[in-house]
Amino acid sequence: MFLVIAMLCSQLHAKVIHQYFQKIESNGNHIGYAIIKEEHLADKNQIIVTSFVKTNQAGGDITEGIKAYSEVSDLKPISYQYTLLVGEKSKTIDAVVRKGSLFSTVSDGKTKKTLQNKISENAFFSTFLLPKLMRKGLAVKKNFEFEAIAEEDGTLSKGRLQILETTKIGGIDAYKLVNDYKDNRFYSYVSSDGKVLKTENPITKLNTITVKTKAEAVGNIAYPEVILKTMFGKVP
Repeated sequence: MFLVIAMLCSQLHAKVIHQYFQKIESNGNHIGYAIIKEEHLADKNQIIVTSFVKTNQAGGDITEGIKAYSEVSDLKPISYQYTLLVGEKSKTIDAVVRKGSLFSTVSDGKTKKTLQNKISENAFFSTFLLPKLMRKGLAVKKNFEFEAIAEEDGTLSKGRLQILETTKIGGIDAYKLVNDYKDNRFYSYVSSDGKVLKTENPITKLNTITVKTKAEAVGNIAYPEVILKTMFGKVP
């Protein structure tokens, strides 16, 4: 079920832009963690965003991985690999963009199908929303309407992001953003250099907070080192 991820080669010449751990909470209870990495692969002129999410039984026993590639100049989408494991059920998507269409091979471990969806010229992978916003610049009351491809299903949806105010998170200056996308609304707190410090979802009551150590994010939740080494190049 992790075959797609296992086939990925580590990027030996990539420059890391950000890499950090997030603690996931539900109603104040620690239910999981996330690892985020953004890097620049100069020899291929690409930006790569890798994310990994793991939750415990209280959080649904979810393991989710995304590795997405975009062009450096305008963050045009190139390809991505997505893997989801919920209990014993799995889903993988291997997708590539060619001539204005997203071609996706979707598998549940038993059956496999290939889909083709037209995408707009300005579309990008949703994983790249924050890097895209950073290119436009952070400023209070600035709005950003967009069309993004959701990695979990390969669909294109419209969204809107607004920068509401400046604040502080853990003593760090941050911008408070509200993001409406795929019939969902959540708030993000972003540092001036493009690092997500905190997120809040008033509907699901799920929050994330960026923490300083792996131990604080992971707690006693499983930490699959073999998978992580393949995804991130080395165990984070």
